[in-house]
Amino acid sequence: MQFFYYHFLDLVPVARETLVEILPDGILALDGHNRIQDINEAALSFLGIRNNNVIGIPAISSGASAIQLLNAAIDQGSADQIEIRTSNETKTFSLVKKMIKNQSGSRLVIISDITNRKMQKMN
Repeated sequence: MQFFYYHFLDLVPVARETLVEILPDGILALDGHNRIQDINEAALSFLGIRNNNVIGIPAISSGASAIQLLNAAIDQGSADQIEIRTSNETKTFSLVKKMIKNQSGSRLVIISDITNRKMQKMN
Protein backbone atom coordinates (compact mmCIF):
# COMPACT_ATOMS: atom_id res chain seq x y z
CA MET A 1 0.00 0.00 0.00
CA GLN A 2 2.84 2.44 0.76
CA PHE A 3 4.19 1.84 -2.72
CA PHE A 4 0.88 3.00 -4.22
CA TYR A 5 0.86 6.24 -2.22
CA TYR A 6 4.48 6.96 -3.06
CA HIS A 7 3.88 6.65 -6.79
CA PHE A 8 0.56 8.48 -6.60
CA LEU A 9 2.40 11.59 -5.39
CA ASP A 10 4.76 11.27 -8.34
CA LEU A 11 1.78 11.37 -10.72
CA VAL A 12 0.16 14.50 -9.32
CA PRO A 13 2.15 16.98 -11.50
CA VAL A 14 1.40 14.89 -14.59
CA ALA A 15 -2.30 14.79 -13.71
CA ARG A 16 -2.32 18.56 -13.14
CA GLU A 17 -0.67 19.19 -16.48
CA THR A 18 -3.08 16.87 -18.28
CA LEU A 19 -6.09 18.47 -16.58
CA VAL A 20 -4.99 22.02 -17.36
CA GLU A 21 -4.30 21.16 -21.01
CA ILE A 22 -7.66 19.44 -21.66
CA LEU A 23 -9.77 22.17 -20.07
CA PRO A 24 -11.90 24.12 -22.52
CA ASP A 25 -11.16 27.24 -20.47
CA GLY A 26 -8.03 29.27 -20.96
CA ILE A 27 -5.66 29.29 -18.00
CA LEU A 28 -3.13 32.11 -17.78
CA ALA A 29 -0.82 32.68 -14.82
CA LEU A 30 0.88 36.08 -14.66
CA ASP A 31 3.49 37.37 -12.23
CA GLY A 32 3.52 40.85 -10.74
CA HIS A 33 5.24 42.21 -13.88
CA ASN A 34 2.66 40.64 -16.25
CA ARG A 35 5.11 37.99 -17.42
CA ILE A 36 3.52 34.71 -18.45
CA GLN A 37 4.25 32.03 -15.85
CA ASP A 38 1.95 29.36 -17.29
CA ILE A 39 -0.55 29.15 -20.12
CA ASN A 40 -2.60 26.31 -21.58
CA GLU A 41 -3.58 25.56 -25.18
CA ALA A 42 -7.06 27.09 -24.80
CA ALA A 43 -5.60 30.42 -23.60
CA LEU A 44 -3.07 30.40 -26.44
CA SER A 45 -5.93 29.91 -28.88
CA PHE A 46 -8.27 32.52 -27.36
CA LEU A 47 -5.48 35.10 -27.25
CA GLY A 48 -4.23 34.27 -30.72
CA ILE A 49 -0.71 33.42 -29.55
CA ARG A 50 1.02 31.19 -32.09
CA ASN A 51 4.32 30.72 -30.26
CA ASN A 52 4.09 28.02 -27.57
CA ASN A 53 7.33 29.21 -25.96
CA VAL A 54 6.04 32.30 -24.16
CA ILE A 55 6.77 31.31 -20.55
CA GLY A 56 8.72 34.09 -18.84
CA ILE A 57 8.09 36.81 -21.40
CA PRO A 58 5.84 39.83 -20.87
CA ALA A 59 2.28 39.04 -21.96
CA ILE A 60 2.19 42.18 -24.09
CA SER A 61 5.21 40.83 -26.06
CA SER A 62 3.64 37.39 -26.63
CA GLY A 63 2.45 38.14 -30.16
CA ALA A 64 -1.21 37.89 -29.17
CA SER A 65 -3.60 38.88 -31.96
CA ALA A 66 -6.60 39.28 -29.61
CA ILE A 67 -5.23 42.45 -28.03
CA GLN A 68 -8.55 43.47 -26.43
CA LEU A 69 -8.81 40.13 -24.67
CA LEU A 70 -5.15 40.20 -23.63
CA ASN A 71 -5.55 43.71 -22.18
CA ALA A 72 -8.64 42.59 -20.24
CA ALA A 73 -6.67 39.61 -18.87
CA ILE A 74 -3.69 41.78 -17.89
CA ASP A 75 -5.82 44.53 -16.33
CA GLN A 76 -5.89 44.00 -12.59
CA GLY A 77 -9.42 45.41 -12.46
CA SER A 78 -12.43 43.19 -12.09
CA ALA A 79 -13.73 43.11 -15.66
CA ASP A 80 -15.71 39.91 -15.76
CA GLN A 81 -16.93 39.90 -19.37
CA ILE A 82 -15.72 41.24 -22.66
CA GLU A 83 -17.11 41.16 -26.18
CA ILE A 84 -14.67 40.89 -29.03
CA ARG A 85 -15.97 41.90 -32.45
CA THR A 86 -14.19 40.80 -35.59
CA SER A 87 -15.21 41.30 -39.19
CA ASN A 88 -17.32 38.14 -39.24
CA GLU A 89 -18.34 37.39 -35.63
CA THR A 90 -18.75 38.58 -32.07
CA LYS A 91 -17.42 36.44 -29.23
CA THR A 92 -18.09 36.91 -25.54
CA PHE A 93 -15.54 35.87 -22.95
CA SER A 94 -15.80 35.59 -19.19
CA LEU A 95 -12.69 36.39 -17.15
CA VAL A 96 -12.12 35.28 -13.58
CA LYS A 97 -9.04 36.65 -11.86
CA LYS A 98 -7.64 35.28 -8.62
CA MET A 99 -4.55 36.39 -6.75
CA ILE A 100 -1.93 33.69 -6.17
CA LYS A 101 -1.01 33.35 -2.50
CA ASN A 102 2.54 34.19 -1.45
CA GLN A 103 3.32 35.62 -4.91
CA SER A 104 2.98 39.41 -4.72
CA GLY A 105 1.05 40.73 -7.71
CA SER A 106 0.76 37.30 -9.32
CA ARG A 107 -2.62 36.13 -10.48
CA LEU A 108 -4.43 33.36 -12.24
CA VAL A 109 -6.77 34.35 -15.07
CA ILE A 110 -9.41 31.91 -16.28
CA ILE A 111 -10.81 32.79 -19.71
CA SER A 112 -14.04 31.13 -20.82
CA ASP A 113 -15.72 31.49 -24.21
CA ILE A 114 -19.37 32.03 -23.23
CA THR A 115 -20.59 33.05 -26.68
CA ASN A 116 -22.94 30.07 -27.09
CA ARG A 117 -24.35 30.40 -23.56
CA LYS A 118 -25.07 34.08 -24.12
CA MET A 119 -26.73 33.37 -27.49
CA GLN A 120 -28.96 30.70 -25.91
CA LYS A 121 -30.10 33.15 -23.23
CA MET A 122 -31.05 35.67 -25.90
CA ASN A 123 -33.23 33.16 -27.79
